[in-house]
Amino acid sequence: MSRFRLFTFIKDGFKGVFRNGLMSVASILVLFSSLLLIGIFTTLIKNVNFNLEKMDDFNELVCYMELDTDDETLEKAEQDIWNLDNVTNVLFVSKEEALEQERLEYGEEYAFLFDMYNTERANPLPDAFRIEYESVSKLDALEYQLEKVQGVQHIRNSREIAINIEKFKNIITIGGGWLMLLLVVVSLFVISNTIKLTFHSRELEISIMRYIGATKFYITMPFVVESIIISLVASAIGYGLQWYIYTFLVEKIAIEYNIISIVPFSQMNNLFLIIFFGAGLFIGVFGGAITIRKYMKV
Repeated sequence: MSRFRLFTFIKDGFKGVFRNGLMSVASILVLFSSLLLIGIFTTLIKNVNFNLEKMDDFNELVCYMELDTDDETLEKAEQDIWNLDNVTNVLFVSKEEALEQERLEYGEEYAFLFDMYNTERANPLPDAFRIEYESVSKLDALEYQLEKVQGVQHIRNSREIAINIEKFKNIITIGGGWLMLLLVVVSLFVISNTIKLTFHSRELEISIMRYIGATKFYITMPFVVESIIISLVASAIGYGLQWYIYTFLVEKIAIEYNIISIVPFSQMNNLFLIIFFGAGLFIGVFGGAITIRKYMKV
């Protein structure tokens, strides 16, 4: 493609954007708003999952061992637990550590209550294993396998909380996904109508070009360029506003007030670039292509 022809396509594309004036502005606003909402929902989903994943205590169960379990049995039990499916981490908590944790929890005022449990008297607390697991759906199978481990007396878990957290994550992800899909469809519809108006306004010109033998490529390229211009403008505005909102949230709310933990913008930046410029260009070009293909068949 010659430079002159490329320049002509770009010039005609900009003419199309300005020719449709109000509709072009509407397309930019709708696409920018849709991309921004997609970016916001992506931010919400990522940060909700980020905070929920930090709540390790809810995806954790505790195996209490029998009081008279010897060191050899404890060592074998730990190895057996590590070998089980769905286990991501195993932490051994000795009865001495458990007693010290209880002492610290009650504070200095009641620390004397634990003084009686010295070397002359048996520690009433058992050795235990704190086990982190990956999937709540496999929790029943994991508990069944743990009950068969030698020395295990009792298992405590936070099943209900973990299940509710998993449900909440699924609702956020599925709901956000459907809303994003709806926004994409709306954007495609508006951009398609914008290109349709351009076709109508240049109908006579296009007919003459066809009559004198202009190729489909030569006729359609200005409309493709118009779609790209609309997409790039909307993407740039959306990305800039997303950056401002996200930075404001991180600096003013998350850091200053320490309400929740937020994924740093630097870790989200590549995803935002894909959403705003990758998805934006796809929506713009595909939306224009739908109309171009329809009218070029007429």
